[in-house]
Amino acid sequence: MTTPPMSLRMAVSSLESLISPNVGGLAARLRYSYRVVRQDWPKLSLLRDRGVDCHIATMQQSGTHWLTHMLAVALAEAYDVPEPGDIDDRSLIGNRKHPAVYSHVPRIIQTHNIPSPLCHSAPLRRLLRFPKYIILLRDMRASLVSHYEKHHARRMTFADYLRNDRLVGNPVRWDVWYRIRFLNAWHREIGRLPAEQTLVVCYEALQADPLRELQRVWSFLDLPEKEGLLARAIERSTKERMAKKETTAKPAKVIRKSSRHPFEWFTEDDRNYFTEVCRAFLKHHFDYDYTRWDTLGPASLTQTSRAA
Repeated sequence: MTTPPMSLRMAVSSLESLISPNVGGLAARLRYSYRVVRQDWPKLSLLRDRGVDCHIATMQQSGTHWLTHMLAVALAEAYDVPEPGDIDDRSLIGNRKHPAVYSHVPRIIQTHNIPSPLCHSAPLRRLLRFPKYIILLRDMRASLVSHYEKHHARRMTFADYLRNDRLVGNPVRWDVWYRIRFLNAWHREIGRLPAEQTLVVCYEALQADPLRELQRVWSFLDLPEKEGLLARAIERSTKERMAKKETTAKPAKVIRKSSRHPFEWFTEDDRNYFTEVCRAFLKHHFDYDYTRWDTLGPASLTQTSRAA
């Protein structure tokens, strides 16, 4: 990412120091708008890479490797190709830097990118064909904690990580603001696209019933059915089996091993701050209730669990 000119950085810094720092105040709204315009509007990867069968757009630390690994294992068996031997193998679920390896296998790519408002604008939807989209989400609080533990716990406190409001020299790319913009952007795109073109999957639902959720994904993609296929893919995608496929030299492991509950990281001030940020900036909650601190996951899933 290009560094803004010194004059612009000084202007933004001076402006921030003059305006109220309240969570939903003008300074915060200017920072949010600046990030949307500078970082999100130019993100045209969905437009550029529209010639595939499906994009899997995932929130950071939302079970991306788990879902893509299960899919890749199932695809390998369904299309009679080798199963990925490494957790980061992109031969079946790739990205724009990794071209398709097998021409007869549906082309699925994964991304964390926020879609630009230009990608699915009305004129482009009339002129161009777009693929299907799977959007994988997770309770933001668990997602933030997982990312913090893996990448930032040794460098800063959780309170500083959570309140990351720097525009210049930002040490945390995947912060709460990125996640809120991700959710807001995909809420907008889902509203623009036909219902049969998008599928939302929640990590917590995937945990609760992996076979049901993987079947939803498989059916959405119109992939060939085979008895026991998905159950075998799930069995070969346990934490223990996936951990054996991780590169030993990798500094931050994909599989989270901490047993500490995510809420334990949040002090009372952190909880109030997070709830207020969501109230002020999050346009669609996707069934997650960020005012509650007694349960993780979508409200419908937790209500079902209590009823059972």
